[in-house]
Amino acid sequence: MRKHKVVDYNKLYLVTLFKKDMKKRGQLEISFSMIFSIIIIIAIIGVAIYVITFFLGIDKCGEAGFFYSDLQNEINKAWKSQSYKDNFEVNLPSDIKHVCFGELNENAKDSKSQEIKEKIELSIYASDTANVFLSPSEEACDGDLANNKIENVNIDGFYCLENRNKLKLNLEKNIKDSLVKLTEED
Repeated sequence: MRKHKVVDYNKLYLVTLFKKDMKKRGQLEISFSMIFSIIIIIAIIGVAIYVITFFLGIDKCGEAGFFYSDLQNEINKAWKSQSYKDNFEVNLPSDIKHVCFGELNENAKDSKSQEIKEKIELSIYASDTANVFLSPSEEACDGDLANNKIENVNIDGFYCLENRNKLKLNLEKNIKDSLVKLTEED
């Protein structure tokens, strides 16, 4: 005859409950090192995105800064000459919609220039001597390069030119002139 074992159902219930509890904890429990690794990876990705956008912003600032420098160099070249007539072309960031020439206390040549002049007066603290303005000013390196003073130049009135990927200007100086005349290319 076979002997039957007596089963203690209380022990059996506790064992199965313990196994179920272990399975649940194993599925939900992630080690500290795994959580720490995930946080570090997210931080590295965030810093990389910040650095990339920072350097792209520097490139735009550089283009605006080089515009002022190149324009001043070309005007100085014309100013040192007895007679000079040439075109000046430069690329500007596409975020810059208009480039304005003249002093803010002068009358604008047209209604569009007047409208932009009023926006410039409200949006930046331009120096009294500035005669070149980039609009919208907040796109010019967060306003830091929104205006500049170009020396040795004669600008009649206040006018704005639309930035169409390339800005084109005429520079002209006759023998009798003491300053270089800057005008819009025809």
